[in-house]
Amino acid sequence: MKKIEDKNTFGFIVDVKANKYPIKQAVKKLYDIDVAKVNTLIRPDGEKKAYIFDWLPTMMLWMLPTKLGSS
Repeated sequence: MKKIEDKNTFGFIVDVKANKYPIKQAVKKLYDIDVAKVNTLIRPDGEKKAYIFDWLPTMMLWMLPTKLGSS
């Protein structure tokens, strides 16, 4: 939660073959937020993480866990 509050960032585990554009489109479709930036990294254990940055005015990312819990 610290990253969400301090940097308005949210992380997801994604498929290793996924790239930034489909990740951005999926987040926009699923959670109805405008994503400003996506960073990805592959962890040493082989999982891929995507960090979503939202600086656009539609919704602050700290609201996303509430939205996740209600769906």
